[in-house]
Amino acid sequence: MAQGTDTSYTGRESRRDRRFQVSHQALIAQPGFSDLACEIRDFCLGGLFLKFANPQTALASLTQRTDADVEILFSPATSESRQTFRIPAKLRRLSPLGVGVAFVRPPTEALRALQKLRLAGQRQAVAAQPDAAGTPYLRAATGTLLSDTLHLVHDELMRLLGDRLEQAAANASSIAERQGLFDAVQEFRRSGHEIHTRFVQQVTDALSGTRSVQTQATASAASGSLSLVDEDDFEDWLATSTEVNRLEEQFRAELFMIESRIGELFNFACDDSNNPAGPAVISHAYRIALQELPLAAPARQVAYTLLREVLSAQLELLYAELLALLPVSEAEEEPQTGIFPVMPPPPAPPQAAPDVPPAADAAPAPGTAERPEPALQQGALSRLTTSLLDFFRNQPAPMSPPHSTAGPAQGLPPGPAAAPAAGAPGMPATPA
Repeated sequence: MAQGTDTSYTGRESRRDRRFQVSHQALIAQPGFSDLACEIRDFCLGGLFLKFANPQTALASLTQRTDADVEILFSPATSESRQTFRIPAKLRRLSPLGVGVAFVRPPTEALRALQKLRLAGQRQAVAAQPDAAGTPYLRAATGTLLSDTLHLVHDELMRLLGDRLEQAAANASSIAERQGLFDAVQEFRRSGHEIHTRFVQQVTDALSGTRSVQTQATASAASGSLSLVDEDDFEDWLATSTEVNRLEEQFRAELFMIESRIGELFNFACDDSNNPAGPAVISHAYRIALQELPLAAPARQVAYTLLREVLSAQLELLYAELLALLPVSEAEEEPQTGIFPVMPPPPAPPQAAPDVPPAADAAPAPGTAERPEPALQQGALSRLTTSLLDFFRNQPAPMSPPHSTAGPAQGLPPGPAAAPAAGAPGMPATPA
């Protein structure tokens, strides 16, 4: 199973970023030289390590090209369109087996393609095990997919956060706010490793059941009795929850299936508030990891917004692999009882009745039984269903026609507006 590594191939940048193993064919291209076949063996946000297909030929060609600008070409096998990525890079560290390259600029789409390949490789490695469908294998694979995704999320977040904070500082409305954002840049650099460790550990503890992540407001916040410190914490929680809601709306269908599958696999009632792979647990774990740092509220908001943007892309890959890995749950097999019940199509709008002149006398002939309208023959269940559909369409439920003391008998369509003549059948005469 593919794991993250700490092997250093590209100098200072590779020591800062965690490396992830992958295996995919690629080419090293440079104008004026023949393309060299190689294999991408691991990647990080700063670069790649490429293993030579023919070491002797590659070494003879690259020995005099240290720090040269090259392009790394690869086409993901899982890509439906067979897109070819061309990554600008610099040759860095040459070894007998391969070469490390550093990205000229972070190739976001190419890295996501490599991440997708890596996650698919992990799932396939689990499926190849003799007891792949067994609970221990599935639990371990779920933990590995989640943990590696969190490592990559944090690395990408830290790489982008400094620039994002400086942009916010340039648009700050006061000197104090601007200084707080600039101070946060240094604080994140100093505390990056500590944040990383606490962030990942909290989520993995939630998955194993060792310790839960506080995703709900505290009792004091809910009751309205907030101290000054509690009020700051509540505002922090609220800012995080706002970003969580946007992610949950984006992945609502996937989360319904993943929560039921993880709940059955790990034997607990899994929902939005405690799903270890869900936006709430991941985002609030990051919030708690920042809690002890001297960061101004605007800087925290920048971090939470950026985290949501990074998770929006990475969770899509993670959820696709979890849904392919984990067996279908019982809740998914009963759609009518889930949160996505199969609703009947809305009824067709009523057709306009033709203009027919009303009868001269709407009252029934004496001795004739009244015939109720078809709409009034609906059973209780049918009326309830119609009312619910009208409610979800934000339309008022159909109302029965009002009854007038001088109108027709109940159950009959309204007659002419003129009052019946005295002595008409079925009506008492008006006294003089």
